[in-house]
Amino acid sequence: MQCTGSYTLLTQRCSRVAPACVAPQQQPRRISSALRAATPAADPTSAPEPKKAAKAPAPPKTKAVQKKAKPERSLSPYNIFVKANFAAVSAQHPEMKGVPEKIILVSKAWAALSEKDRAPYITAGNKSKVEVSARRAIVQAQQAADAKPISAYSQFVVENYPAAKVKNPGMTFIEISKIVRDMWFAISPSEKAQHTEKQAAKLAAWKAKQDSA
Repeated sequence: MQCTGSYTLLTQRCSRVAPACVAPQQQPRRISSALRAATPAADPTSAPEPKKAAKAPAPPKTKAVQKKAKPERSLSPYNIFVKANFAAVSAQHPEMKGVPEKIILVSKAWAALSEKDRAPYITAGNKSKVEVSARRAIVQAQQAADAKPISAYSQFVVENYPAAKVKNPGMTFIEISKIVRDMWFAISPSEKAQHTEKQAAKLAAWKAKQDSA
């Protein structure tokens, strides 16, 4: 009883000096209540803020790569023989599923041919070489016509390098190039102007063609 009275008396004294001493466990509740009272309540009639639309992912950057067309190649006599006899070998050996096995048989048949039997294929191979060379020359000429014209000095080198090489068969490419360079420096200013004007006209025609394409 004495202990209880002492605790009561102590509690009364603490309440006069500092009210927080009476019930410290009630302080967090009072603070939370004060914060809730100070926070404005949300208006139920107000519309919710619209969410920002997610940005569409940017398309991946693709670098345009133009593949260079491979030049046409002529058929050799052996290629022509394989092309002519592969189907027959495949029909004679249906048990063979792989191409390499059939090619081996065709190669053995080619090796067993006499010179007389090979002659038609050799003739066809030479004909293919001539035809492909002619078509390749046309393609190269068209590519050269479509290409951007080179400078006057470069054109001078192209025109004079072959003759300088014939006159100096034992010299290297660099040595002959130096000779042609000295030839360019040796010509008169009027001759250089002629070469420059000629290439300038080619360049103007090329640009006009590009603009009209």
